[in-house]
Amino acid sequence: MNTLIAALLAGMVLSSAPVYAAPPGDPKAEKEVMAAMEAWRQAMMKKDGAALSRLYHEDISYGHSSGLVEDRAQAVNHIVTTKSDYAAVDFVDTKVKVQGNLALVNGRVNYREVADGKTTHVRMFVLHVWLRTSQGWQMIGRQSTREG
Repeated sequence: MNTLIAALLAGMVLSSAPVYAAPPGDPKAEKEVMAAMEAWRQAMMKKDGAALSRLYHEDISYGHSSGLVEDRAQAVNHIVTTKSDYAAVDFVDTKVKVQGNLALVNGRVNYREVADGKTTHVRMFVLHVWLRTSQGWQMIGRQSTREG
């Protein structure tokens, strides 16, 4: 009897496995998300508030390594008004996972900031969350932590 129950349970688990399996990657969507990441990188370096407003979803939760969490208006204002200039924003070991209309982008982001003539290198581990909307891919979440 125990063997029959074990066989039935194993059959149920194996037959339901495809339901829980992640769908194969979507190379086209992954390229679109990386194009959105590049647009975000350019907007950061140019302090382009209009571009950032288009890229950020209205419900974004933009988390900094300090623990500060901003909404869209705060996040745009933070970047546009900061004394620092972003001389470089480099993506390292970036991985994109698309699940339907949601994309997770994990990796390191290395910033080179210049303020008052002094250059600072900041290395972060960052999770960017993108949502496919009628306006294209928009960042709806971000959380970072300092490397090291």
